[in-house]
Amino acid sequence: MFDPMQASFDEVLTSPRPRLVEADALIADLVATARRENQQAAARLTIIGELYGLRIAQRDEISDQWAVDTECAVAAEVAAALNIGHGSASIQVNLARGLRERLPAVAAVFRAGELSIAIVDVLLHRTSLITDPDILAGVDAALAGAAARLMTLSPGQLCGHVDRIIARQDRDAVRRRRRAAELREFWVNDGLDGMSTFGGTMSTVDAQIFERSVDAMADTVCPDDPRTKRQRRVDAIAAVCSGAQRLPCQCANPGCPKKDAVAAPFVIHTITGPNTDSGAGAAADTDAAADTDTVGTPDTPDIADADTDTDADADDSVASLVHNDGILPPEQVAPLAEHATIRPLIHPGDAPPEPRYTPSRNLAEFVRCRDMGCRFPGCDVPAFSTDIDHTIPYSQGGPTQASNLKCLCRLHHLIKTFWGWHDQQQCDGTVIWTSPAGQTYTTRPGSALLFPSLCAPTAAAVVTPRPDDPCGERTAMMPKRQRTRAQSRAARIAAERQQNREHREARRRARRQALDALFAPKPPPQPGDEPPPF
Repeated sequence: MFDPMQASFDEVLTSPRPRLVEADALIADLVATARRENQQAAARLTIIGELYGLRIAQRDEISDQWAVDTECAVAAEVAAALNIGHGSASIQVNLARGLRERLPAVAAVFRAGELSIAIVDVLLHRTSLITDPDILAGVDAALAGAAARLMTLSPGQLCGHVDRIIARQDRDAVRRRRRAAELREFWVNDGLDGMSTFGGTMSTVDAQIFERSVDAMADTVCPDDPRTKRQRRVDAIAAVCSGAQRLPCQCANPGCPKKDAVAAPFVIHTITGPNTDSGAGAAADTDAAADTDTVGTPDTPDIADADTDTDADADDSVASLVHNDGILPPEQVAPLAEHATIRPLIHPGDAPPEPRYTPSRNLAEFVRCRDMGCRFPGCDVPAFSTDIDHTIPYSQGGPTQASNLKCLCRLHHLIKTFWGWHDQQQCDGTVIWTSPAGQTYTTRPGSALLFPSLCAPTAAAVVTPRPDDPCGERTAMMPKRQRTRAQSRAARIAAERQQNREHREARRRARRQALDALFAPKPPPQPGDEPPPF
């Protein structure tokens, strides 16, 4: 799978890719185009909002009670004008109404091109439970003022940031609380091709356990299994429902190395604390058996003792899965506490670097809980599914300490190493990225939204050359594709064409056999056969 001819880490760093003026210009044009796109989208929604205002002024009181009300009628006009479906038009009318009636300051920033329609959609959705006009106006102003930062957040960080702003003024308006839990459901729709679609809603913790259980079951097969990971996940759901401990491998190999493999245990990581201002409390690791190993700062309450009352005045606790937008309401924290084992999550402060390449368990847990997810711009891979990367490479004297460590998913770890990206890390965990084209992007730790004490500055990183350290001889291994994208696409096309051909030939053979049977000569009558009835 891997090419034996690999570039060393030092070779990669000593041969930087040239910064081309053309690349700078292209990125600038891309940003300008996106800004104009935002402005055009805002202009479209502004026009739809004015159309709705015009129609609402023409209505009478009786029309509010009609099955096809004013909003539905406006959606029909929009659908006809834009040649889109009624459902898509209804979504645009809802967005236009939300900007016009609920978030005018955000609408103004949107018209200036400072926000994208995707972010505006999130803002409208997350603020939809605010009923007090004064609170809504305050949140609207806060979101409009934070537009520049909102555009730099990943989708998960965006939701967490908006929820934090809302929680400061109206905790009952934060989504995904008990009212959302009461709407949990499961549904199945049967198709006409022997397949069915299914889905549903459940608590975030239960969903994590379910998904990890399915993934663990899907990984019990050997590499020669012909199914894709997506197909194995579906088959694993059926296996889990039937009580199986493993997913039978379909490699047809009598000596399959995974013949007796069972699903491996897994861990769900959770961090808790008393409130969003005083710092983090505990981080819980929940395995497949729902046992929880919890990590927390020593000056905060134990997760098992956390108050789970949903009243806004009595409940100051906060909890989150260790990934962006993993906020958990108190009623989901209580079940975790029943099986929790507490471990302290200690801020390293001014601790000196550790004398090895791999960080200790305590340091690694702190870095993951501080970062919450991959630190590359726009990435939301959970922290415990990432690599811990040395910002200043260890081979160049970079220390193993919090101010020089961050979480990167495998994809972005390789992109940083091989594709000309450079990064600088500050003592509070902030990372400043520079792209191959010279553009800069800043990402902040995910815990800054809920557990700001984890972002308190740590000791500055000090480069210490280590020419004799064997870890400095590490090589950066770039995995190699077995086939290029073009080859894979060609193979998929050839396979589907082959299936179509085989299916067509099978139908042709079936028709030929039916015709042959219809026109085949009848056998002569045998002695004793009854005469025909005519």
